[in-house]
Amino acid sequence: MRMKRFYPAIVCLLIASIGYLNAQINGDFENWVEDSRGNGALPGQYLRPGTQPAGWEASNVNQKVLIEKKEVLVTPDGGRVGGVSARMENKFVGIMTIGSNAPAYITLGVPWVYAVADLSACTGGTLGGISYTERPDSIVGYFKRSLGGEKAENALILAYVWEGTATSTVPVNPTGGFSSTETVEVHDQVFSVLNSCDGATLIGKAEYQISGELGDWTRIAVPFEYYGSRRPEKLNVIISSANYYDRGAIGKENILWADDVELVFKSTIKQTELSMPNLPYDCFYGSETTFIPTSNDTNTEIQISVEDPAIVTIENGIMKFLSVGSTRVTVSQAGNNLFTGAESTITVTVKPAPLNVSLCHMTTEPDTEPVYTFIYEGLTDVDWNIVQSKPEEVFGTLPLAQAYTDKGEKVTFPAEAGLYTIKWLQKPVAYNYTVRVDETGRTLTVTERPTTGITEIGEGITIYTHSGKLYVNSDRPVHIAIYTLQGSNYLQKNIAAGPTSVSLPKGLYIVKINNKARKVVIH
Repeated sequence: MRMKRFYPAIVCLLIASIGYLNAQINGDFENWVEDSRGNGALPGQYLRPGTQPAGWEASNVNQKVLIEKKEVLVTPDGGRVGGVSARMENKFVGIMTIGSNAPAYITLGVPWVYAVADLSACTGGTLGGISYTERPDSIVGYFKRSLGGEKAENALILAYVWEGTATSTVPVNPTGGFSSTETVEVHDQVFSVLNSCDGATLIGKAEYQISGELGDWTRIAVPFEYYGSRRPEKLNVIISSANYYDRGAIGKENILWADDVELVFKSTIKQTELSMPNLPYDCFYGSETTFIPTSNDTNTEIQISVEDPAIVTIENGIMKFLSVGSTRVTVSQAGNNLFTGAESTITVTVKPAPLNVSLCHMTTEPDTEPVYTFIYEGLTDVDWNIVQSKPEEVFGTLPLAQAYTDKGEKVTFPAEAGLYTIKWLQKPVAYNYTVRVDETGRTLTVTERPTTGITEIGEGITIYTHSGKLYVNSDRPVHIAIYTLQGSNYLQKNIAAGPTSVSLPKGLYIVKINNKARKVVIH
């Protein structure tokens, strides 16, 4: 979908009788039409093939030297944010090896061509422009470029305004014969205007040559240089993939794309400086970070869009990482009469979150099925709830374990009281997590009943339960961790030496102190 385009508000700079559209050129290249003017030196003759952007003339070839030869050099192509751009490709025009490279360009004037059998005598250029009385500050657009490998010429962006009418004579071949000595009188030939001769006076000019390739859409702003304070009468713009000034330097298959070309007014217009916030070095699934772009244009809203909101969302200045993968985040700001428009795109890659999965020391009563308690360190809050009831929704393969005797015999429950070793059967797999599994064996203690009386959990540390509370008595400060039987971390805290009580809801819990664990029941 094509994004809405924004152009500088220039109405305040125009005289009351001239509106915005009269001062602006049609530079979005959305609409394309057929040629109706033909060769500029022979109006109505040799209509050019293909189509051209509305409001512009394209240098598509229609010439005759005994036989007709047509070639489309300018075509519509994909725009930088959807829509349409103008694609200009220099091509060889001729028969077999007899011919020459033709320049691809668009202009507000009209291309003219003089073609005869003697290639050294062939010539051409651009005539005229449009009526225009404003003094733009610069011409701005977005461009891409690739080179065909034959000749690395410079492409051209040229805009100029002038007054008067230049009258000159150019050769023509109206019948398409082998040769011709006919000439016609033309108006405002580009070199007459640029040199202020033959009746024209150049008022101002913006010129920029593009060298090399442009792999991505690149914004280019070319300022006008003015010669005096007079108002112009006419304007012409030439955007060329070729070396416009040297026919012999033209390289075939050199391509230039242009989009969103506009005239910018008011010399005080500022370049928008749109800054993207720095992201964490590692963007882990389930985490979030502050994401607040800044700009020197504080009066225009900053727009933020995410290509794939299933991976990343941004709301109220917070970027959340929802799934593993990569997506593009674009920040943009529309131009206005004080600032240029700006746009910046970054790729955000969300990595799997680190997750440790381990088995806990457990106790269970005889004649009951044991609950294999897995401790997950690193699950998101959302996945904590899911893994308790449906771990298969978080893990592609369930983390399974099995109990064995000290002789390595598999234990089938219910079993007699005793100690059994629990070992992993397979590792859990999770798309959004990098899972590290504790491979060491864990001890399953089968007892007569859950611990309710005083139980020694370590030297100098005892625990017991009474009336909805867990009591811990330790001769030194320790760290206590309490887990549900499903492996959820219910509580972790450091406690001081001496007696400590913790209120707990009724149920079974795993109490872990200094890497030793006991199963308790709260009544």
